[in-house]
Amino acid sequence: MVALHAHHYNHCPRKNVDILRQYSIACTGTRRGDSMSLDVELYRRTVYVPMGGSPAKKFRRISVLDIQPEDATHTLVFVHGYGGSALQWLYQLRFFGQTMRVVAPDLRGHGLSDDPTLPLYSMNGLVDDLEVVLDALEVERPFTLIAHSFGGAIATEFTLHRPGDVRGLVLIGVPDRFIVRPVLRRLMNIPDPIFSRVAKTVGVALYASQHTLKGMHDRVMFPWRGSGRLEQLRVPTLVILGHRDTVFLREHYEDVPRSIPHAQQVVISVSAHLVQLERPDAVNRAIRRFIEPKKRDTKAEKQLIIERSAAQAARLAEMPWLQYYDRDVPHTIAPSKQLLHEMLGNAAHDFPNRPAIIFFGQKIRYAELELLSNRFAYALQGLGVQVGDRVAVLLPNVPQCVVAFYGALKAGAVLVLGSPLSNEEEIAYQLRDSGASVLLT
Repeated sequence: MVALHAHHYNHCPRKNVDILRQYSIACTGTRRGDSMSLDVELYRRTVYVPMGGSPAKKFRRISVLDIQPEDATHTLVFVHGYGGSALQWLYQLRFFGQTMRVVAPDLRGHGLSDDPTLPLYSMNGLVDDLEVVLDALEVERPFTLIAHSFGGAIATEFTLHRPGDVRGLVLIGVPDRFIVRPVLRRLMNIPDPIFSRVAKTVGVALYASQHTLKGMHDRVMFPWRGSGRLEQLRVPTLVILGHRDTVFLREHYEDVPRSIPHAQQVVISVSAHLVQLERPDAVNRAIRRFIEPKKRDTKAEKQLIIERSAAQAARLAEMPWLQYYDRDVPHTIAPSKQLLHEMLGNAAHDFPNRPAIIFFGQKIRYAELELLSNRFAYALQGLGVQVGDRVAVLLPNVPQCVVAFYGALKAGAVLVLGSPLSNEEEIAYQLRDSGASVLLT
């Protein structure tokens, strides 16, 4: 949701301050003590969606966090709410991503996903986006679908549309109607660019533009009614609610578990609307209990515990330093599926003007580094370099080395990095041994 830090609103009525506080979003996604926590940005991927109605732009981007450990036991798909981003699931991604595949897209116009002018916002479009992402990432069905706030409406419609894809549904802070409080509705009606300036002045943490917020609210969120839709759900469903959540009317929250057949409900104490950020451990426990099998073979469970203990002991014997890791630091992490040059491309798209290289006071920004590495890739292809060919780079720690590094990767070449301090005989041996076809000095 739109984040307004309440301490900037000391002149507001207390009720409005409480409402604004509940919209607060953790921009950095870290808490004290998270010094060695997993950086989920390593697992950010991009899905390209065709733009049917826009001749000027053929594709738009949907940004997705996708952690896929080896031998994943389950798949969880997370859908954030109105004005939020995939990073609102940070603690769930870190926790469940150790043993399960976790997928969390940024909704269109939110986070790092593109904000298309056309097509206009619609529920069908948001559901289609989710289907496109899951198909592009080849997500195995069925999976558990977990959603927060307005994401719950999207998840409900997706489940009704594709019931065979969803093993279980978790709705967190989801009402059956999204009636925004007047203080927030007035904020949305402030025209851009005044909206952006006001937001920055008062300390608003935004994950979506004013165009997105207003368009999605007016066309999709406000018109949606859970009544008549929630009753049609036929998958196991868990409803989680923060005890102090007053962003929407309480009766609209309470109608949700009553409407869904056989729904379970968990109320988390000392928490409000962003309960997954405020009480992540409690939310994670509730989700884990929900997705684990209800009935277990006691003997098989004991045998599994014994096998895991034996494997843990063997791992510690082989790598004794693991015993000194903090409790929340995993022993291993899933490899990133994102290629290095794709990371550069994403950074150039999302943060084009940020410095990528600082060399003797001179700055090369991400957009410029992307352009230079593209030029070098085309130059290599012009020389006849094919995918899989070796390209040797013998350069000191200068910007040209970085450009060559990414350019060679973009050309599909295999990099051979050597020391520029090597003598002629050593260099000749490295070139023969590696089979390099091009040498850059």
